[in-house]
Amino acid sequence: MSFWTERPVTLRLNSAGKVALAGLLEGEDVDVFVQWADELGLWILQDQSNTDEISVALVRWGHFETALTNVVLSYPEPTKVIGFKTWQSGKRN
Repeated sequence: MSFWTERPVTLRLNSAGKVALAGLLEGEDVDVFVQWADELGLWILQDQSNTDEISVALVRWGHFETALTNVVLSYPEPTKVIGFKTWQSGKRN
């Protein structure tokens, strides 16, 4: 679930989500900033009027149909170890 943490996301709300989040999120596609996610859903940034406190709102997993976000894939750097192959290790399947 850490995948969602601190990411901008565009959510497409389903009909239940539009009803549940009326007044908080308007429209079918809404741009939000996810603070964190857990088994309940996405906790989105609602208001940041003070640098010491933030206000978040819960968007339950069942309240949206799709989520769009940009993902940057990073691959681990290969180790700089020289490996040797033995005759027996080459025969393993």
